[in-house]
Amino acid sequence: MCAGPPGLGWYSYDLKGWHIISLNSEHVNDAAQLTWLENDLRETSKPCIIAYWHHPLFSSGDEHGDQSFDKGRRTDRFWRLLLAKGADVVLNGHDHDYERFDPQNTSGAPLASGLREFVVGTGGGEPRGLGTRKANSVFFDKDRRGVLLMTLHPNSYEWRFSLPTARLPTPAAHASNAFRSTRADATTMRRCRLPERFVSH
Repeated sequence: MCAGPPGLGWYSYDLKGWHIISLNSEHVNDAAQLTWLENDLRETSKPCIIAYWHHPLFSSGDEHGDQSFDKGRRTDRFWRLLLAKGADVVLNGHDHDYERFDPQNTSGAPLASGLREFVVGTGGGEPRGLGTRKANSVFFDKDRRGVLLMTLHPNSYEWRFSLPTARLPTPAAHASNAFRSTRADATTMRRCRLPERFVSH
């Protein structure tokens, strides 16, 4: 694990073929965090990168998606560093809905080598509505609570946004029965955007 200053919310760790980064969008203008992120990305040798923080750069939610002053609009600083390194996925919350974007750049334009963003704010707060649908948004659900299940393979990943279909069992229940769900948004395997140095010849 590579940690920033204690208690400030930015750190990273490795899981198999993935480098996983936690960032603090409450302090997106903090030069120390940006310097730490730049150094962390420079030092990792993992072929796949996923990053998560609270406020999304892009959102179609009616609460925050169109707010020019929302902190998420400033997370393009994170995006630029992640794109330059060849990162793959960004996970956010904030708006109370589920939304998935196709890979894109910091302007929201489609980019095959861009970042795929998920907004997952469906963990229990009151659902909110749809605001201005962003151009690169490909899936939006404002009505249902659920969880995003990510499967990380050494050089690829899969996702499934699942909706509960039954009451959750008691804490004593076996973990495999803890969440029975119906699939709402899912994919087949997606390969990471492997930087050139990781491509096998």
